[in-house]
Amino acid sequence: MELESGDMDLIVSFPDQSEVFTLGVEAGMFWQRMQSGEREFELVVHTSNIECLRRMAAAEGLVFADVDAGIEGWSECSVSGTPLRPALKLVRGGLADT
Repeated sequence: MELESGDMDLIVSFPDQSEVFTLGVEAGMFWQRMQSGEREFELVVHTSNIECLRRMAAAEGLVFADVDAGIEGWSECSVSGTPLRPALKLVRGGLADT
């Protein structure tokens, strides 16, 4: 990933543009990617969000790595790991019914 200053723009501008709101949206998008099954991806995030994202990745058993993006306040990150096993379900007619 290579960035140049000024390459990042908002698609939708939210009325609340506080740092906490911005970091929360970024973390929510990161969490959703992991919950949808993505196990190998790269992204650019706010440097101040790194520790939170690292803990989220660890909670999912994934490896999180980051490097400075070359633009103040931004980092390039990669997430890697193994695919999750499918959730197991009890099926009627089996040992659960006895």
